[in-house]
Amino acid sequence: MLLICRLTKNYFGTGNNTIQVFSSNTDSSLTSRGLIVASSNKSTFQANPRLFVISIGTSNYKGTEIDLQYSSKDATDMTAALKAGSKNLFSADSTLTYTLTSDATDTTLVPSKSNIEKAFRDISKKATEKILWFSI
Repeated sequence: MLLICRLTKNYFGTGNNTIQVFSSNTDSSLTSRGLIVASSNKSTFQANPRLFVISIGTSNYKGTEIDLQYSSKDATDMTAALKAGSKNLFSADSTLTYTLTSDATDTTLVPSKSNIEKAFRDISKKATEKILWFSI
């Protein structure tokens, strides 16, 4: 899972800020280690923030020994949750998602090397300013 968020509006206070991101299942019995990033507010941001998401789930590998049951579903669900959560922060045309899963019937949406590279190329053309990047 990759989430790229271009912060172009001053959402943070002056001085040092801490951003913490983690994920968990519904009952919180499984929780990720998370990611903590420190940031200092030294620059002036412009309006119109944008959100770029690349969500990748590979459930079906070659053979049957290492298949994962929920990977594709998790990637699809994560994209839906980020889209729903971004409604209050980003306009609909400022949120761009790529969901690549092994369950996709469209070959342009499977998690192949070329499709993943294309998603990054597309974002690099559209994200012209500094971005906040993290992966899960």
